[in-house]
Amino acid sequence: MIERLTSFPDYVVAVRASGEVTRSDYLQTVVPAAEMAMEKHAKVRVFMEIDEDADPSLGMIMEDAVFATRHLMSWGRIAIVSDAGWVKRAYAFLRPILPFEMKLFSKGEANAARIWITEDATTDNG
Repeated sequence: MIERLTSFPDYVVAVRASGEVTRSDYLQTVVPAAEMAMEKHAKVRVFMEIDEDADPSLGMIMEDAVFATRHLMSWGRIAIVSDAGWVKRAYAFLRPILPFEMKLFSKGEANAARIWITEDATTDNG
């Protein structure tokens, strides 16, 4: 399941993933939020909380890869909040090859992640 998180500026797509995460979840939640933010802002930031029980389907992973690549230059910063081992491994693999800022925060650092994702936004959107 993917749920939108509130109390973020409109240039931040904020979501929480837990349990079974399907392609349909992604298409119904993340894509519309990202497209709406992209209509208003040159760079969109993403805040993701990923629970340890999150289990993304292959369809969701593929959809995310295609959508993210299609809009590669639209991303400003990405904050990932998770203690899950698979998330840490994916982050270590992806971080060096992506052309935007991305940071991994532990669950205990969620407030720091919220601050980081919203600070210095004028560097992204003038």
